[in-house]
Amino acid sequence: MFGLEERVSGYEGLSVDITLSKKRLIPFLQITYESKAPAFANIDKIEEKLGKHYGRIYDKNEEYINILKQEEEFKP
Repeated sequence: MFGLEERVSGYEGLSVDITLSKKRLIPFLQITYESKAPAFANIDKIEEKLGKHYGRIYDKNEEYINILKQEEEFKP
């Protein structure tokens, strides 16, 4: 996903946290970083790359909480 070395380019102090819901494995993404390289630099598009793997990714707390409430009614 991020090359052979699995390294993300263009960020300092990067933290990527992915939480999956317990029933349907719906992803919630939180990205924090200290600084980002200038726009002309080679910066990995983290959300885009993870979206190709996971499909729909949620990154807003309220929206994800609503999804979790709906998931409680889900029966596989």
